[in-house]
Amino acid sequence: MIISGFLLLILVLLTGPLWVYLSGQLDLKTHWSSASRESTGTAPSPQRFPEASVRVYYARSFHWRGAFGVHSWLAIKEKNGSSYQIFQVIGWRLFGNHSSVDVHWGDPARYWYGEKPILLGEISGADAEKAIPKIRDAAENYPYAWNYRVWPGPNSNTFISHLIRSAENFPFGLPPHAIGKDYPVEGSFFTKSSSNTGWQFSIYGLLGFILSSAEGLRFQILGLEFGWNPLRSGILLARGGGFWNIETSSKINKILRKKVYFEDVDHRNA
Repeated sequence: MIISGFLLLILVLLTGPLWVYLSGQLDLKTHWSSASRESTGTAPSPQRFPEASVRVYYARSFHWRGAFGVHSWLAIKEKNGSSYQIFQVIGWRLFGNHSSVDVHWGDPARYWYGEKPILLGEISGADAEKAIPKIRDAAENYPYAWNYRVWPGPNSNTFISHLIRSAENFPFGLPPHAIGKDYPVEGSFFTKSSSNTGWQFSIYGLLGFILSSAEGLRFQILGLEFGWNPLRSGILLARGGGFWNIETSSKINKILRKKVYFEDVDHRNA
């Protein structure tokens, strides 16, 4: 009975990736070398906005991986700085005997191999000035720089989640489909949530839960998530492009309404 229930839950969670594939949201034909890396022009100009800034982006992963998850990166700009410094992990760098940690200067709002970037959140001014040294230190001392695994981690989302936690004042957690975000970096299964607004327990990103004001209550099974967020008054079911949010009654949250919508429908139209 328990096993059949577990298998049924896995099948329900896999309907998300299946929907992404069947709805034609994936580009399975374009070769990575010709996929767009053009700028969207949405990042604030450093010359026009002199204050310090920390911005976190994500975009659907390239090719078939996009049915299951996203790639994330973080950009910082010092006060009166002339450019953004971008931090990310790229697994294929290891094939060239380079660290998976990639740090470079440039435009943070570029397409990720054909997928439009989505701004997760930003802190600026004094908050960013406090966070930037902590982020740089966390990136320099990232323990998995020479270790990369798409699933369950450590991967690009593990790295960015680590930087966000290290900043301590970035109140946004990576989205539920950022597989690898809950892979433990500090060596402890019990740690702060990536949004720094609560706590989480995770067994290498395979099994665990999160309880925080930003993420609500979420459970992870094999890297897929489902849960409940009282601030959104909804039950959340993980899918490849985000969460299904089944709204609940404002008076009795346990009674479901009929309205169902995507919290993050289609990255191409975001």
